Amino acid sequence: MISGLKFRNIPQVYTLPAIKTSALTAISFKGDTFSRSKSTLDRFIDGEIDPKYTKENSGTNGKVSIIKEEGREPVVIKFSHTEPFNPKTGLVQRVGVNFDKEASNLKLIPDSVKNSTKFIGMKSVNGVNYLVISYVEGKNPYANDAPEVTMQHIKSCMDDLFELDKAGLLHRDLLPENVLVTNDGKLNITDYGAGVTFKEMTKMQADPKYAHPENWLYSNINTFEELFVLPYCKFLTDKDKEEEAKKLFVEFLREKGDFHGKKTQPTDYPENQRKTEKIQAKIFSRIKPDNSEDKLTKDVTELEILRINIRMAQKISRLYNASGVMKNPLTSLYFHDWSGACAKQLINRSNTLEKDYEKDPAMINFLKTEKEYAEHNLKKVYKPVRKELRRLLDNADEQLISNIISEGLRAPIFNQVDGTKTNNNVRITTIYAPRKTGIFH
Repeated sequence: MISGLKFRNIPQVYTLPAIKTSALTAISFKGDTFSRSKSTLDRFIDGEIDPKYTKENSGTNGKVSIIKEEGREPVVIKFSHTEPFNPKTGLVQRVGVNFDKEASNLKLIPDSVKNSTKFIGMKSVNGVNYLVISYVEGKNPYANDAPEVTMQHIKSCMDDLFELDKAGLLHRDLLPENVLVTNDGKLNITDYGAGVTFKEMTKMQADPKYAHPENWLYSNINTFEELFVLPYCKFLTDKDKEEEAKKLFVEFLREKGDFHGKKTQPTDYPENQRKTEKIQAKIFSRIKPDNSEDKLTKDVTELEILRINIRMAQKISRLYNASGVMKNPLTSLYFHDWSGACAKQLINRSNTLEKDYEKDPAMINFLKTEKEYAEHNLKKVYKPVRKELRRLLDNADEQLISNIISEGLRAPIFNQVDGTKTNNNVRITTIYAPRKTGIFH
């Protein structure tokens, strides 16, 4: 049982094998209206829901069932992977995850966040943990039948992300499959399992060689541009829609400038990040989305794409993942060199542009921050990590070499012991890996 996480007003119950869940009376609720009836979760556990109303998928940490019954609010039930039933104990042998972190994150989402899944309840039955959340409409933006993302979608999401900032909650996993696009101009945010609070962030400030780039960014919008906006622009470019991609990205930068210029950041926002965003806001507000030939617009767009690419490449090039599992060092080296190349290019381009904007103090200040960011990454991340990667490859044992040869760049993450691949970063590599030439590649 997970302590502290319960259905509203219902104590958690240890359900023994001899007692059927259907014998328990639960409280179902909609809004503030309560009624004595069997909850959707209890009916789901007892197999009483007609399969035609249920769609099941597998997630990273468990299985996911979407339940849409007539006359009831649709819900999503996540339940953990388990081993086969153990007849001696009457319980499953192992529970994969308990969802307590995701549930605690969901409870922090304020009502001011309009387009997001929300917490409904949580329960443990026979050693299996269940998390119930609200269902939100939408499709993965990369799906063939998904509507094209517009600035209307992005603006609505930025408002919600800022409300999460104010609540002190960082999502950290704003990939397209977790930010669903709708036909009515919204992006619905889902899957808060990787989220952390601002207070937790202070405990995660580790060696930058191994830390997630998000661990140094107290901003959902900065993560959003890295994981969603720029990859989506790359996606549009791959579909021969580079002009649409350029316009969307420039409009995003302009909106980001207005956003940071008008909205007060949370009180516990890091001062250096607050300062950087104010500098960016002054420049982004001068961008002209309707004039693609404007020099400042072109220059700033080029620099920002380089800066975001540094973070994107670093995410893949980290030698170890958050669980301490070693990644394929050859893949890490490939993306690490990409990160280093972008950093060097950002420094060189900033130095060149200083001459063009020598009479523009605001732009000079902006170029300085861009250059400082790139120099920090070269010194603190690129050089030490590349040295370690080269050492690892030079001293690779037979098993590691075999893993690299057999999987290559197709499976960037390996189990350190047996070389078993996990598919999570295959998807990320597909999104980020350069495939064409052009402004976004």
